[in-house]
Amino acid sequence: PIQRRRQGRLERETNAYQRDLVTTYDAWAVEVIKEVNRAERDGLTPMQQVAIVDAMLINLESDLLILIRRSLVNAATSAVRGPLASQAMIPDILAMMTRRVEENSTLIRTSLMPDVRRLIADDIMAGVAKDRVALRASLARVRYRAAQYAGGYWVTSFDAQRIAGMADNADRLAAGLGVIPVKWELD
Repeated sequence: PIQRRRQGRLERETNAYQRDLVTTYDAWAVEVIKEVNRAERDGLTPMQQVAIVDAMLINLESDLLILIRRSLVNAATSAVRGPLASQAMIPDILAMMTRRVEENSTLIRTSLMPDVRRLIADDIMAGVAKDRVALRASLARVRYRAAQYAGGYWVTSFDAQRIAGMADNADRLAAGLGVIPVKWELD
């Protein structure tokens, strides 16, 4: 039989971040279902129901942006440990963390939110709100998009390690010591 190696720290942290992203989306989706169903019962038009979703998207965006900031900063600081710990908060790593947070925040605002809105609005306009199960399926259809942002954790971790290693080797050279070669072990 094929033996799967135990997950390392980075894999566990990335998976935890992905679960947090999906949990945030799922909690939002539950509230959307309640509000859109209430609007349907109250006789609101599909356009009014979409307006409710639009207002609720602001909360989802805000929650995801807070999660991204916290998690990507954690990715960088968690990745730089042991002999590289002294390099954890150097300006290059801080700048990289800031860039990653900005890039992911921009993608949330300009890609994820418009896509979620478009797909759900199209379904509501097509009458999905009349059926609670269909509305739940509509919201579930785009939940994978939130999960995709977990890749930012992985990239941020590796970038932090790379930057810290380069800085450490520069310090070693300045002190008259040799560099420590990097050996990447990929699956």
